Amino acid sequence: MQIGHISIKTPIFLAPMAGVTDFPFRCLCKEFGASVVYSEFVSAHGIIRENIKTLNMIEFSDFEPQFKTGLKVGKKIMPDFTHKFGAKVFVGISDKIRDSRLKKANEGLTPYQIRSRLPYFRLTLFDEAIHVPLLFLGKSIPKNKIIPHQVSNVDIFPTILDLIGISDKLRRDGRSLTSYFNDKVVSEREVYLHTIPYDEKSLQDKVGVRTSKYKYFRHARNRTVNVNLYDIENDPYENNNIANDNSDIVKKMENILEELTENSTIESIDNLDDERSKKIQDELRLLGYKKTWKEKSN
Repeated sequence: MQIGHISIKTPIFLAPMAGVTDFPFRCLCKEFGASVVYSEFVSAHGIIRENIKTLNMIEFSDFEPQFKTGLKVGKKIMPDFTHKFGAKVFVGISDKIRDSRLKKANEGLTPYQIRSRLPYFRLTLFDEAIHVPLLFLGKSIPKNKIIPHQVSNVDIFPTILDLIGISDKLRRDGRSLTSYFNDKVVSEREVYLHTIPYDEKSLQDKVGVRTSKYKYFRHARNRTVNVNLYDIENDPYENNNIANDNSDIVKKMENILEELTENSTIESIDNLDDERSKKIQDELRLLGYKKTWKEKSN
């Protein structure tokens, strides 16, 4: 079968099925001859917001070993009731071989180069994912002006209000950036960093703080876990984690992080009462991001 420039050896397609076509199942179908396999149905909003459960549902790998002969022979000579167990064994072996191949493929690469091979949608606080351009265009905004200072997402709304002349008396975490447009000297402010928070504790949920000199982040709910410190002035690609050798800087950055968190106007998920937490969970469930306990258990 030919689809455009792609040749399909076997005209067998695995259709996307919610709760069925997960990563191990797709691997098995691929080994048994399916030329094209699809993931489960996933929420587009979940992907955009980098929800970890959604991203896990669309996991894929080019490092999966082939066990076509072994599977065919095993299916013929082994009793039917052993096929399920045998499939688990093959998947387990496949995972080990894949990890070995990945390790070998990453030999000689820098941490930045290794991260560049990972899926784009993932929970991370490295600069290649969060340090993005911010553009302001309009009649009162100077053209072709580049501002080298670091700014934050929370600065966008106050800047827009300032540009359109709306007075804002509410206390906000951000500040207007129009002073930069007019070449005024403005003191640097540390930028608070946070991956998408969710109820379940996960090593992939991180918080941190960034200055023009250092980037610091760690586990969102445990300051001693997954501690990272980078000298981004001299190591812009964040290849060398210097946290272990610079405990004084880590302590200083942690104090800044705590101060930003305490003075923030953002509602912390850890401080929500049961009623407020339930309302948020219901809204998330309606948007397709979260299932209730009953739905999970069915």
